[in-house]
Amino acid sequence: MILFIILVFFIFIILLPIPIKVIAHYSNENYYLKLYRINLYSKTDGIIRKILNRKSNSSNKKKKEGKNNNPKTENKEKKKKSFSIKKTYTLLQTNKFKPSIKFSLLGSYSFDDAAFTATLYGLLSNLNFILLKIFSDFFKVKKFNYSLNPNFKNELNINLTINCIITFNIAQIIYILFLMRKKGGVPIVLGQSYGK
Repeated sequence: MILFIILVFFIFIILLPIPIKVIAHYSNENYYLKLYRINLYSKTDGIIRKILNRKSNSSNKKKKEGKNNNPKTENKEKKKKSFSIKKTYTLLQTNKFKPSIKFSLLGSYSFDDAAFTATLYGLLSNLNFILLKIFSDFFKVKKFNYSLNPNFKNELNINLTINCIITFNIAQIIYILFLMRKKGGVPIVLGQSYGK
C-alpha cells in the first residue's frame, strides 16, 4: 500500500505541469526582462546585470595579475561544445511530447522617416507567420498574439512588450534528454502545433 502511494506520488510529480512566465519590455524610457516577478535584467538593476558586473570585475583582476588562458584547452572545450544544429532542430521538431506555449507580442513603433516606418510594417507583418511557424515546430502553441502597429510621428519611438508562458513537466524533459542522448544533439527544451 505504501509503495502504491509512493508510486502515485512519483507519477504525479513527473506529470505535474510547471509553468514558466517570462516578461520582456523595451521602450525609449525603460527596458527589463523578468522571470515571474523576479527582475533578471533591467536598465539599472537585475540578477544578470549583477552577475555580469562581477564577472567583468574578476576578469579585469585576472588580466592585471597576468594570467593567460591555454589555447590548447580552449580548442578542446570548443570541440566538446560543437554539435549539429540541424540534427537538434529535427529532433525537437519531431518530438511528440512537446511543451506548450502562450505567446504575446504587442507594441508600436515609429522612426524619423515615415516611409521607412511604412516599409518596415510590411516586413514585420510577415514576421507574424515566421514566428508562429517556429513556435509550432517546437511547442504546442496554446495562444499566439502578435500586434505591431506603426505610429507615423516622424520620430524614433519604440514600445514592445512580450509575455510568454512555457508549460512543461519533468516527463517531457526526461523524454527529450533521452532522445538527445540516443540520437545525438544538445539538451535544449523546446516544443509544437497551435490552437486555442
